[in-house]
Amino acid sequence: MKIGVIGGGSIGLLFGAYLSRKNKVTLFTRTEGQAIDLKEKGVSVLVDGKPSFKGHIEASHDFKDLDRQDLIIITVKHYHLQDIEVNLKGLPEDIPLLFLQNGMGHLKFIDGLPQKNIFVGTVEHGALRMAPAEVSHNGIGKTNVALYKGNKKTLEELLSIEQRNFCFHFERDFNTMLVRKLLVNALINPLTAILNVPNGELIANKHYYHLYLELFNEIVPVFPGIDKNEMLNEITAICKKTAKNRSSMLKDLDHHTETEIDSILGFILEKAEALKIKLPITLAIYQMVKGKEEEKEV
Repeated sequence: MKIGVIGGGSIGLLFGAYLSRKNKVTLFTRTEGQAIDLKEKGVSVLVDGKPSFKGHIEASHDFKDLDRQDLIIITVKHYHLQDIEVNLKGLPEDIPLLFLQNGMGHLKFIDGLPQKNIFVGTVEHGALRMAPAEVSHNGIGKTNVALYKGNKKTLEELLSIEQRNFCFHFERDFNTMLVRKLLVNALINPLTAILNVPNGELIANKHYYHLYLELFNEIVPVFPGIDKNEMLNEITAICKKTAKNRSSMLKDLDHHTETEIDSILGFILEKAEALKIKLPITLAIYQMVKGKEEEKEV
């Protein structure tokens, strides 16, 4: 199977490396330098801080041969989707696309694409890009995938791939799948970003935990189909399991880069406004993260 992966960040490198073991993978990068590194070196994967394996892939920074793929996986962050819109719209309509973004803001973008078969997914793996051609697999999880529109059969070959540390799980309802991941991100990412703490501190520190609960209780009514107790237990379990991890949003602020706050809390605020629900705590935290972004730009 020929698979194109757009995005040379941590998730793009992780997917490119693992999928290259049983497929022909081309990773489409933003810079020529990274593409050269990947073609020369492949992708080195670390597991538990130790070298595990090397994925041998093709790489391109100019989207050459993008239209020759059997499947394209888009791993760039929500705010970079506009940069590749022309490339995606120029593809044959029968090439299936799989989007792996945080939040739900990318659904509006997807609705404007001509492709017949589009999938969305949520990634439970922990990954950190160590170098342009090296990624650390920090947490073993799975990738949940659901059909957004079209025919599921176009992704069955990928879903059937079984390999250690990297499996796929098909979900029947894309909305429920994305909402659950959205709520996880809405609690952990913004709070750890503004408090500058690892995930576990949200539970360990009683004052942070109080804020965590207040934010959760305010947001949940926006999504009436979610089991409140089950969802809270799930998010708390993730905080404990990833206690020492720094969230992706906190890392974005650390590296002076834009965060995904608009596709996470921004999406929730828009939905709440349409439902005429006031979210004062959510809005305050949203503004704090946006302020942190500007602060990092100075």
